Amino acid sequence: MQHTRILVDQIQINPSGLKEYNIWLQPGAVATFNTHKVRCQDVDYDRVWELYNEKYDAVDFTKKSIERAVQLGRNVAAAMNMPIEQVKYLGEEHSVSCPVCHCNVVVIPEDLPYIACPVCWVRGEVKNEKGKMSVAWNMNDVKNPRYSASGQEHHWYWLTSHAAKRVQFKQEIENITNSFKSYGKVIKPERLTK
Repeated sequence: MQHTRILVDQIQINPSGLKEYNIWLQPGAVATFNTHKVRCQDVDYDRVWELYNEKYDAVDFTKKSIERAVQLGRNVAAAMNMPIEQVKYLGEEHSVSCPVCHCNVVVIPEDLPYIACPVCWVRGEVKNEKGKMSVAWNMNDVKNPRYSASGQEHHWYWLTSHAAKRVQFKQEIENITNSFKSYGKVIKPERLTK
């Protein structure tokens, strides 16, 4: 929706397990200090509580989740009453969050230090200054991410050009795919019987 909308807020609520990735529950901290060092699935259940302290019981967690959802609704409602150029993202940020979709998942298309957002395909470069890592995002990509109007136009042009090019290989591709149809006669799922 990037070419027709501006993201105001988003949350991910993890009610199960240790909830260490609920960054909205951790003011001032992005994640617990252990999330990048050890996975809770790799340690015994009893020892997990030494590594990841559960901050809230189920009742308090539910209350805080609802409070955060209410805040998200208020943020969206307030943005609806603003001129579009004043609308800003109000959700939590990771230090590597994409400046467009605010996702904290990155891909490494080739090799570090070059990274990209897999959603927007905004590229960036990981920087290390005095032991502190950061991302220098490509601001031209931020202006024209994958789902911008110009990005959609480019995608459409690429698809139509590529489809025309594939026509010349149509028969060859059909021959290859048809050669695999015989496997369906050999491998069949077993029927479940009671």
